[in-house]
Order: sequence, then structure tokens, then C-alpha cells
Amino acid sequence: APQRAVLLGDINIDISMPVAAYPPPGSDAQAPDASWQLGGTASNTACVLAHLGLPTAILSAVGTDPWAEYALRVLAQAGVDTQLVVRKAHASTGLIFIAVTPDAERTMFCARGANAQLLPADISTAALSQCNLVYLSGHPFLAEPGRSAAWRLVELARTNNCALCLDAGLAAAQLCPQAVLRLLPDLALCSIGMREAHALLKLEQPDAVADALLARGVRCAAVKLGAAGCLLADANQRVRVAGFAVAELDSTGAGDAFCAGLLFAHACGLNLRAAGMLANALGALAISTAGAGAQLPGPAAVLKLLHAHAAALDAADLQAVLHALSQPAQPL
Repeated sequence: APQRAVLLGDINIDISMPVAAYPPPGSDAQAPDASWQLGGTASNTACVLAHLGLPTAILSAVGTDPWAEYALRVLAQAGVDTQLVVRKAHASTGLIFIAVTPDAERTMFCARGANAQLLPADISTAALSQCNLVYLSGHPFLAEPGRSAAWRLVELARTNNCALCLDAGLAAAQLCPQAVLRLLPDLALCSIGMREAHALLKLEQPDAVADALLARGVRCAAVKLGAAGCLLADANQRVRVAGFAVAELDSTGAGDAFCAGLLFAHACGLNLRAAGMLANALGALAISTAGAGAQLPGPAAVLKLLHAHAAALDAADLQAVLHALSQPAQPL
């Protein structure tokens, strides 16, 4: 059956400024320019999935301001279905200010706005019709009413036998760890970085993190290791997949692109090593690209990167990834 993904999480507008150094409190930093574009974990992941050709819908909330029109237009242009997005009167669309330093690190100030007002009633019973993959970002779990809305979607996913996938995120791991821990037994896939893992599980070693996630019922654990790549583990095997060396420009959206690779690999039935190869490639391409959202990579960029590194990659896994990327998109 054709796979279709529904993603729950934030739609934001990212306002980015490159600064020479992050300023101390009470001072300021000069930026040569500023840019604004679509952002938000779910938006970023949705754009990459749509670029890869997987039918993708986003479930979120926006305001009734010009930013909302812009965000919905960009999502639609990227190929993302926005029919499940609700409008919140008297709320602003999510806004993020991002300072990016020369080492590609990003520091964010987040006003979730309408995102924080998503209600359980905003999630219709039909939201998951023809859907077999449900992605959750950690953000909806931060506070009510979004938390209840997220749990409603989890219940719907269970009822509809959808595979549930979580990109935990640092904010959720730090601010609502109990909600994240409660969700783990339901997950087909969990993508987590070491900082989140430390906040959530108090663990320092990638293998220990994978062990803990599997022990709590996660079917496939994906531990992000930055430039070193990733560790993927399920009940049958465990693989470390090397990252790709790229010029680091802006890490915004890198984890989201990585997660999109895992979701796409899951939808295509790729093995763990091939999944890691695709996810690492997308993450690396995101780091070498300014900004996120619709700017994030698509299949052409992935093919170019993989062909450039073909000599160092497993031939069978490479062929599996190339085959998956070459399949025509299924109609929604």
C-alpha cells in the first residue's frame, strides 16, 4: 500500500541573523544581513519528506497574520498537504529568532504562538485516514492544550495501526521528560541526540542510550552523533553509520532532515545501514545549507553527495537508497 505520513508539530517563521559571536547579556551583536523563512521541526521534516516524494501532511496551528499565509504557501509549494492545519484567531504564527555563529551553531528564541493553542478537538478522527506513518515532534508535549492534542493523535495512531515516530527534541527532554518517557513504548522509531538523551535518560554513551530506548519498548532507536554520524539499533541488529564530511554553514534543520531520512527509509523498508546512510546524507546537506524549511535538501542533492562518496559506501546499501529515491511519488 502507498505510504502516507502525517506530522504533528510546529509551523514557525525563522528569522536568522549571522553574527560574529554570540553577545554577552546586555550588549548587542551586529549582523551583516537577516533572512526569514519557513521553519519549525515538523515543517522542516515535512518539506524534506515531500521533496523525497513521500505523500506528507502536516497537522499544526497558525495565526491569522501575514506570516500564516506565507508559511502555508511555502509548505504547499514544497508539496506538503496543509488541509489539517488550523487557524487560531487572535494568535500569532510561531516566530523564532535565530543567531548563527561562524561555527554553524545556532541559538534560538522561540515564541510558539498559535502552535501552543492546538486543541484535541482540532484533530479529527479522519486525520489519519490512508495514513500509515505518524511523526511527533516533542514540542506539542510541552504544555496543555497541545499535550492533550498530541495524546489524542497517539490514540488515533494506535487505533489506525500507524507506525509512531518521535523526534524528541531538547526542549521536551528537559521540560517534560515524563511525557516523552510515557510515549516510548508506543514508538516504532525514536530519533534522539546525545544532549536530549542525557536530559531524558541521564546517560552519556550512545550504546547505553540505544539499550535504554529498546528496553522501554522503542522498536528502532536512532542516536544522532553529529559529524560522527549515527547509531541505529533494533531488536535484531545495531549499526554505527559514519557521517559525511561537509563544510558546516548552519545547523538549523539538520536533525529534522536526518529524521526525514529515517522516516522515508522506514516507509521504503530499507535496512538499518541504508537508513543511516540516507539520514546522515540529509543531515549533512542541511548543515551545509543556510536556513531550513523549503531550503532543505531533496533527492538531487542526496544523489550527488552519495555518488561523490560512493567508493567509501557499501554497494548494496547504496543501491537500495538510490532505488528508493528513484521511485515515483505515490499520489495523495
